[in-house]
Amino acid sequence: MADLDGPLAQRLWHSVDILLFNPPYVPTDNEEVTEAQSGRNITRSWAGGQDGMQVTNVFLDRVEVTSFF
Repeated sequence: MADLDGPLAQRLWHSVDILLFNPPYVPTDNEEVTEAQSGRNITRSWAGGQDGMQVTNVFLDRVEVTSFF
């Protein structure tokens, strides 16, 4: 799976108020996610895992969230 925050984690610690990104979001089975991440094709843009939140959930687990609107 792509690492969205790793390269910037220390540099941006407590420095970001709002972050917008367009992660893969279409519900797909695990096999399709694995194939999408290992390939270099358009499938990587939508294969979001079982509930479509796989990449988003990994990112949210890694960041400190203080509130949602």
